[in-house]
Amino acid sequence: MRLVPIAIVLGFVVSAFAQTAGVKSHRDLVYVEGGHERHKLDLYLPEKADGPLPLIIWVHGGGWQNGSKDGCPPMRGGYIERGYAVASINYRLSGHAVFPAQIEDCKAAIRWLRAHAKEYGLDAKRFGVWGSSAGGHLVALLGTSGDVKEFDVGANLDQSSRVQAVCDYYGPTDFTVFVTTPGYERHATADAPEAKLIGGAVLENKAKAARVNPITYVSKDDPPFLIVHGDRDPTVPINQSQLLFEALKKTGVSAHFHTILGAGHGGPGFAGQDIGGMVAAFFDERLKNGVMEIEARVSESTAESGVRGRDVRPPVRESTLSKAGFQLDGERWTYRDGGFSMEGILLKPEGKGPFPAVLISHGLGGNAQSFGMMKAREMVKWGLVCIAPNYTHTGQGGDRAQFGASAENIRRASTCLDLLRTLPEVDSTRLAAYGHSMGGFVTIGLASAKVDALKAAAITGSGISPQAGYAAPSTDAAAKIRVPFLMLHGSNDTTVRPEQSAALKRVLDGNKVINDRLVADGQGHPIDQTMRDEVFKLIREWFTKQGVLKP
Repeated sequence: MRLVPIAIVLGFVVSAFAQTAGVKSHRDLVYVEGGHERHKLDLYLPEKADGPLPLIIWVHGGGWQNGSKDGCPPMRGGYIERGYAVASINYRLSGHAVFPAQIEDCKAAIRWLRAHAKEYGLDAKRFGVWGSSAGGHLVALLGTSGDVKEFDVGANLDQSSRVQAVCDYYGPTDFTVFVTTPGYERHATADAPEAKLIGGAVLENKAKAARVNPITYVSKDDPPFLIVHGDRDPTVPINQSQLLFEALKKTGVSAHFHTILGAGHGGPGFAGQDIGGMVAAFFDERLKNGVMEIEARVSESTAESGVRGRDVRPPVRESTLSKAGFQLDGERWTYRDGGFSMEGILLKPEGKGPFPAVLISHGLGGNAQSFGMMKAREMVKWGLVCIAPNYTHTGQGGDRAQFGASAENIRRASTCLDLLRTLPEVDSTRLAAYGHSMGGFVTIGLASAKVDALKAAAITGSGISPQAGYAAPSTDAAAKIRVPFLMLHGSNDTTVRPEQSAALKRVLDGNKVINDRLVADGQGHPIDQTMRDEVFKLIREWFTKQGVLKP
C-alpha cells in the first residue's frame, strides 16, 4: 500500500500547530515508559477551556510501514476552536514489529490518555478516533475490538481502551476479500504492505488475516461509525467500507457510510467543506450532544461538489428511447429524454463483437460507480458488455416506496436494455441481468415486466414478498417470469431472508421455469463479497448454460 504522507496530501505541516494562537501543545508525550521510540503522542488543548474536554485521537496512515503523528487533520479542521482536545499518536510500524503490535500501541495510548485525563482536562468518557487508510483500519479495529482483552497489554490496564465514536477513512476491513478483489491482487503478494503487517502473504495466512480484520470483532456494543470512501480508490477497494457497513448494520451498530464519487485514495473530495462539515457534525452529535440514536445511513457526494442525498425521481410515463439523449464519456454515461434522466457506467470487451451483454443492478446504498463497476470489471473479462445504472435506492433518504422493484426503477432497468440494443457491439438476443439485494428485486421485477427481454438472470441475497407494496416484487409479479433464474443466498442472511428466494423458486417450479437455487451455509447478506470467487464462477456457468456466453 503505497501512500502519499497525509501531511503532504492535505497541504500543511504539524509545526504550524504549535504556533497557533489559543492552542496549548504537548509534544512527544511518552505513553509507554521504557518502550519503543515510536511510543509517543502529541496532545493539543485550547488555552482556555470550561470543564473536561471531549478528545479526538488521530491515527495516521502509511501502509503500516510509513507515516507519523506529525500529520494531524483534526488540527487543520479547527477542532480546538470547536471545543475539543486533539491527540495524534505514533505506533510501531510493520518494520519494527508485526501485528498485533500496532493495535496494542493504539490501545496503550488511549489507556494512557485516560489515566492522565484529569491532568490535561480530558473527559475520559468522550474519546473519538479518526484515521485514514492504514489509520482507518486501526481506528475501525479500535471501534470493534473494545471487548477484546488480548489486545490490551502493558501499563494502565485499569483504564479502558474503548472509544465512543469512530471516523474511518477508506481503511481495509477484510484482508482476504481485499487482496482477491479484481484490480487489487497485487496486495496478495509476499512483499505487499498487508503481508508485512501480518508476517506473510494474506492468502497463505488466512487465520492471521482474520485476526487483523475489524469485521471479525463486530458486536452490538460497538460505538457509532462514520465511514468515508472514494469510489475510484486505486489502493483500497470500496468493498472494504461496504463490508464493514453491512456488518455493523446487521449487528445493530449505528453506522453512516458515505461514498465520494470520483474520489481516489484521499485527495480531492476529502478536503472539501462538505466532508469536513459532515465529520464535525458526526463528532458533535456523538461526543458533545450525546446522541444515542442507532441509524444505518448511506449518503454520497462527488469530488467536485457537496454532500447530496438519494437521487429520487417520481415515476414518469413510458416513452420511446431517444438515441440522441444517450451520451457516453469513457466508462460513464448519461441518458436524458425530456424530464427523464439517468446515469451509470458501461464497459465493453476489446473487439467489435457483437457481444452478449448484462445489466448489473446495485443494492441499497450502492451505486453504479461502486457496486456496478466492481462486478463489471470481472464480467467484461467473460466477453460481456456491462451496463449499470443508478437506481432510486442510491444514497440516503427518499421515499422507500420508490426503492427496489418500483415503477421508476423498472423503467431505468428497461431503458438500459433499450440502450444496449442501440449499440452495434451488442447481440440483443443474448441479454442477461444480475442484481444483489434490492438490485435483485429490480432484476426479478424486470424479468416479470419484460418477459421476453432476457436470456438468463441471476440474483444474490434477494427474493420476493407474498404481496405487493414492498420493495421486493410480489408472488403474483414473479408468476409472470419465464427467463431461467439462478438464486444464490446465504443461510444466515438477516437482511433479505433465505425464505424469500425459496418463495421465488416455488413460483418458478410451479410454472416449470428453468431455475436453480443454492444456499451457502453460514453466510450472511453480502455473499457476493464474502464468496466473491464462488459467486462469479456460478453466475458465469449459469450464463454459459443458458446460452448467453459461449462455452
